[in-house]
Amino acid sequence: MPHRKAKLEASKTSLAIDFLVVGAGIAGLSCAIALSRVGHRVVVVEKDDGTPQLSSGIKVPPNMSKILIDWGLEPALKSLALSSHHMTILSYTKGDIAHSVVWERELLEEGGGEFLLVHHAELRDLLKTKALSLGVCIKYNSKVASVDSESPKSASRPSLKLTSGEVLDADVIIGAGGRLSGIREQVLHQHDPLNPTGVVMLGTSIPQSLISQEPNLHLFSRACSEQTMLYFYGDRFGAIVYPLGGNKELALSIYVREDGSFTSSRKYDLNTVTVERALKVMGTCDPRLYQLARLAGPPNTPIVPITAFESPSIADWLHPTAPIVILGDAAHPMMVGAMYPPSLAVEDAVCLAEIFSHLSRHDQIRFFLDGFQEIRQPRCQRVEKAEHFFLNQLLFPIAPSADGVTQISPPGLEELLEIFAYEATDDANNWWVEWGLLRERAKALEKDDDHAN
Repeated sequence: MPHRKAKLEASKTSLAIDFLVVGAGIAGLSCAIALSRVGHRVVVVEKDDGTPQLSSGIKVPPNMSKILIDWGLEPALKSLALSSHHMTILSYTKGDIAHSVVWERELLEEGGGEFLLVHHAELRDLLKTKALSLGVCIKYNSKVASVDSESPKSASRPSLKLTSGEVLDADVIIGAGGRLSGIREQVLHQHDPLNPTGVVMLGTSIPQSLISQEPNLHLFSRACSEQTMLYFYGDRFGAIVYPLGGNKELALSIYVREDGSFTSSRKYDLNTVTVERALKVMGTCDPRLYQLARLAGPPNTPIVPITAFESPSIADWLHPTAPIVILGDAAHPMMVGAMYPPSLAVEDAVCLAEIFSHLSRHDQIRFFLDGFQEIRQPRCQRVEKAEHFFLNQLLFPIAPSADGVTQISPPGLEELLEIFAYEATDDANNWWVEWGLLRERAKALEKDDDHAN
């Protein structure tokens, strides 16, 4: 790991309050960890039962991995994750290499972390274990039926009612339930139109042991041994392939044209497609991709179709009057398969926690939530713009040049450095110094004037 000193200890709040987090995915668990580290009390509710979900891989760029290291998770990450320094971009139809990018050590050093590849379920379990060790209460099989801006006990505390009839309240409710967040839709009334792009992603993972037995799949065996990410670009076709640590699998995401026949899901334990169906819709592609896809499916990880929707702009992350806020994919959703959504969710978590580490009075809560969106929304928009540009090149290429070659450019060094080197805690502290302390001084002057009168 790069030589960045881990921030294993967090500043503690002088006023501990109650947070209620809806969703026990990457965003929700990260939020629980970050808030607990600064001294707040956190309860997480999750509609699922907490058993491992069928899933593929997750990319953990330096702006996320350094936060996980701060949380004391470096030893576990070393056993679960692979560190990748390479990206190769190839033609979907022919397999010709368009670009081969090596991330120099200086880039990762400046970023302060490693670029890691890990199984989604294993990372989620790691975060769950960490959250529980910090005293977080996680209530599984707890589906939210309704949310109220006031609780029966206190008009200043919002509440939610579970389908079981149980009512929970808190000083702040956080919606971290992903793109289909009920809190965003039903409470904040911020609508995601779910406009389809015309592309469906077929996600799965394949044991590396199967790949090594196929002599024609040396490209993918080498990707495993060299810990390389492969991006295949095409016209509404594409693929992303990369090795996973821990359970020794190769993550495979194939983008195909939507033909109206898929029953798409945002959940990895619901709809699946057969290998035969996947092969049929892959179109004209590099024969090695076709052969790789033949190894997918039962008895190993099923193939799950997920519609690729456009990335909407969610204007308001806060309830107009109550202390209810959304973060992660609920606040800034991106197209499926994008690189940065998990890292942005973790950034959200540490930014919110850093702000609330300065809490000393209940009347600061609304101001702090406003500050959270003020800090995070521009950052997320910048990253989404960069991600959108690259994915658009990958799947919706511009017309070929005069020589018939489609032009595609990998992310530039400056762009990567801006994303990788970002420190959410620094952004939060800068806001506190610039605006938070200014407000506190103004409050103190008002109090002095009142006493003088």
